[in-house]
Amino acid sequence: PVNPCKSKVCKILGYFRGISFGEIKNTKNCCGKNYPKSGFTLAEVLVTLTILGVVSAITIPSIIQRTTEKSDIVKLKKTYAALNNAFEIAVIENGQVETWNLQDSYNSSLGIYNIFKRYLNISKDCATFDGTCFASKTEYKNMLGNESYLGNYSYDSYAGGMLHDGTTITVHSHTNEKCNAGEYCFLIYIDINGAKKPNRMGVDLFQFTAFKGSNGKSSSLSPNCSKTRCSIITNNLYTGQGCACWVINNGNMDYRRRNVSNEWN
Repeated sequence: PVNPCKSKVCKILGYFRGISFGEIKNTKNCCGKNYPKSGFTLAEVLVTLTILGVVSAITIPSIIQRTTEKSDIVKLKKTYAALNNAFEIAVIENGQVETWNLQDSYNSSLGIYNIFKRYLNISKDCATFDGTCFASKTEYKNMLGNESYLGNYSYDSYAGGMLHDGTTITVHSHTNEKCNAGEYCFLIYIDINGAKKPNRMGVDLFQFTAFKGSNGKSSSLSPNCSKTRCSIITNNLYTGQGCACWVINNGNMDYRRRNVSNEWN
């Protein structure tokens, strides 16, 4: 018959208790009789807890960030799809965007916003970057948390509102002359959580641009695409302004953690 004192379980138990196999065989502690118990010292427990704390401090924020990003990306894509659908209907009903009698003025921006409003689930109209639906303009930072260009402008010519899910949008009209010259016709900013933090370009605030049609193609509403303005290695007033394109096309925010400059299509 097998000697229970020589079993693998007995040997492993003895190893973790700091007792050699030879000692186990002599003390009968795996043969149904008691033997002196041993355990971890207080110092060992404290060291283990410290290591676990350090690992948690490193990994948990990253996990939370990525989880938040996933829901933010879904929300941004959903809002952009709704805006793009509204834009396409507006072009059908009102003609190409370069014929919309655009001006760099509040009334022009409000007119564009009201066109979109017909097709969106708007809960209320808002002033732009005034601290209510949007954060105040000085609270908005670039992607890295430093000063952004948004704090340097007046937004009297912007018009916007809040959707029922808490997303806010604002419109800024350009002029017909500049629109027809190939510059943007109007801008739309999407803040996926309204006035709530972090209020950073490329993190929760994204820019989209309307252009006139060209080469037989219809007018378009496109996410802002600029790899030089979506780079973790570049820190200026515009860092984060060009990230909407990356999020819509790639479905992630990897540009927040590494340099993706060579990965743009």
